[in-house]
Amino acid sequence: MAIIAVAVLLGAGAPIAVRGAEAPVDTVNTVLATASADSGRTAADDFWRSLDPPCYVPLTVRDLDFGLHDAGLDCLVGEGDHVIARMIAGRPWQLGVKPLERFRFNRVEGLVLGGEVRLARAGVRQASLTSGLDYGFAWRRCTHSHKLDVPLLTAKPRDAEGFLVREPWVKLAFEAEGGRTIERFGGDRRPLNDLSALIAGDDPSQYYEMEAWRAGLRYSPHPALTFRVAGGEGEHRGLGVRTEWSFINDSREIHDNIFLDGLRRLSLFSEVCWNYDSLSLLIGIQVHQISEMATGGRLNNKPGYLNIAKSVRARWRKLYNNGNYWLLKSEWVDSGNSTSPEMLTYIGGYGTLRDLDAGGYCGKMMAWLSAEYHFDWNSHSANRFPLMSYIKPMILISGGIVNHTHDISQNCNQSAYFNYIALGSTVNIPTFGSQQLQVLFGVSHMPSVPRYTFKTVLAVNY
Repeated sequence: MAIIAVAVLLGAGAPIAVRGAEAPVDTVNTVLATASADSGRTAADDFWRSLDPPCYVPLTVRDLDFGLHDAGLDCLVGEGDHVIARMIAGRPWQLGVKPLERFRFNRVEGLVLGGEVRLARAGVRQASLTSGLDYGFAWRRCTHSHKLDVPLLTAKPRDAEGFLVREPWVKLAFEAEGGRTIERFGGDRRPLNDLSALIAGDDPSQYYEMEAWRAGLRYSPHPALTFRVAGGEGEHRGLGVRTEWSFINDSREIHDNIFLDGLRRLSLFSEVCWNYDSLSLLIGIQVHQISEMATGGRLNNKPGYLNIAKSVRARWRKLYNNGNYWLLKSEWVDSGNSTSPEMLTYIGGYGTLRDLDAGGYCGKMMAWLSAEYHFDWNSHSANRFPLMSYIKPMILISGGIVNHTHDISQNCNQSAYFNYIALGSTVNIPTFGSQQLQVLFGVSHMPSVPRYTFKTVLAVNY
């Protein structure tokens, strides 16, 4: 009977460990099968906990984000195999590389090439460091940014609490980030890596150089609720247009970059974020004190004045069984008292101006809402044409209001309305993981001007 049992095990392909021999290459299935050979699931749990107590994080449906195709799923499983192999071999550190994370084109830097690397250890309690570096060929300079995350305290739901999410989470963490970057304000709110300027020269946004850092704490009493508070300082410098080149070579679409007064500021950042299931809500308040200005400021503000900015952002997704989904986004921003244009970018992302010529406006309040509907090819079409599974058509409708002034030296408030309707598609790029190529063709309308503008957006999303 013993001989028969050994033969059955060998025929089933069960791994046999020999004392002193090199461990075989393990995969997810092999590890779980080996760990649970004697006592089932309990042994598998003990195996994971023996590596790192908070490292046992099961894969959930929420981890499989929308638009995950077969190639992406294969990459996810393959990455899991590599992580497990490193842990078993005693190499818990993992290095992630995104070679095109900083690929973009704009008027002040020209063509920009660069990427990011992330160094982290497996497990919830482990620290992570993300660093990025890029080079602008027209500007002939490099920019860099760094972010450090150090968990200080973790928590795990108790059985009596009835949480749907059972994996442990970081309850308290230290965060620090900084570097030398190119910030955008004014113009519209397209992705930072918009490639439209490369094609047609259309680049209505404005830019400035910033060297800044900030550090603070992140507190999460619940897996879906996060509080952040941080402080830091930064220095701004103006930038000029460095290149007018484009494929179509239409210099009429090239806007001058607004000259910005250099300034230094001390800032306090605070925000509350609720992220549960398909709904995400973020409320932020930022306080900036201008400690030094080159010429006294554009709005006759003296050094030492305070600026308080507030924002509310929301995001909601609805996924259907056929793979199609709705994506709703909204944002409201109030930049507080009248301030210089460069201050508007802190709380408003890329600025509080959307689809407006930044050369004649200085936004103070902005609110907008957008709705996207993404189509997913059914399984029959994907089977007949495999490449079609990477293409996802979409419809975009957006609109909003901007409270602005025609003269940035006067506190004269007016309002401008805008809307944008577009058809397009997102194309998954499996070679580079989560990157997507987005192409949109649409019409922008401003009733308050009034005018219609045809827009083509070509961007790479990450």
